[in-house]
Amino acid sequence: MRQSLPYGTASGKHGLYFIAYCARLHNIEQQLLSMFGELDGKHDAMLRFSRAVTGSYYFAPSLTRLMSL
Repeated sequence: MRQSLPYGTASGKHGLYFIAYCARLHNIEQQLLSMFGELDGKHDAMLRFSRAVTGSYYFAPSLTRLMSL
């Protein structure tokens, strides 16, 4: 699943928050490769209006994994 949220201020600072969720990191990596045209040469239309400045991965363990710690 992916979702984006535009933001902006009166001073002109603006951008787009983008977040994706999945059960396996491989899926997000494939999604990013696809968005930037690395798999088929087609870029995500969102990139016509924005450019990536930063990025991060976060891991949220399942309840089962947390309970096993």
